[in-house]
Amino acid sequence: MDDLRIFALNEELKQTWADYTEKSDEKCFRTFVKGFVQTWEKEISPTWGKTVTSCLDGGYQVELGELPDELLPALSKFLIISKDEADQGNVDAPLVKKSREIIKCLTITCRQVDHIPLASSMNFVRTITQMATLLLQNLLEMESTFFMRKSKKKAEEIQRSLRGEIIGFIIQSCHFLGMFDWKYPKYHFMDFFDFSIRISDMHRNHR
Repeated sequence: MDDLRIFALNEELKQTWADYTEKSDEKCFRTFVKGFVQTWEKEISPTWGKTVTSCLDGGYQVELGELPDELLPALSKFLIISKDEADQGNVDAPLVKKSREIIKCLTITCRQVDHIPLASSMNFVRTITQMATLLLQNLLEMESTFFMRKSKKKAEEIQRSLRGEIIGFIIQSCHFLGMFDWKYPKYHFMDFFDFSIRISDMHRNHR
């Protein structure tokens, strides 16, 4: 084992979460998730693949400090809302980006394996795979019409941004699902990693 790293909420994040629970304000929730993820990337690991593979190959250990009791339910709530929006065809870059931040936060939380059974009971795997499927369908539709459209420059930029966010969401989903495959091999989600590599290659080839 290389080393032990400590990750805990700072006072600002604690206050932001307190504001969310007091006001039920989505803006406070989004601010907390963004700050939570940024703190992890700064203090622990800027590379999301390593966040997962360090579990698999016996790399660094991470000890999580006390997290809010309602964190997982809140993540589930807002992820389901995003999935329902995608199911209704309301897919745009901001929606996908916010959903990806939720999965990052969830991946960090499940880096401590004690949280995985609870996350499993809340059907995160099903919600994430359903949303990934919806977004992949959207992405394939975009790819199939790429050479047929005579889009204006602004529309092309919007489409490029959405495309990048969708690919990012799918890759981030692979990272999270890998945590489950490591702890619960019966889910057999490691094939999702190969899929993410193909998506990444497609992204590079079409930029």
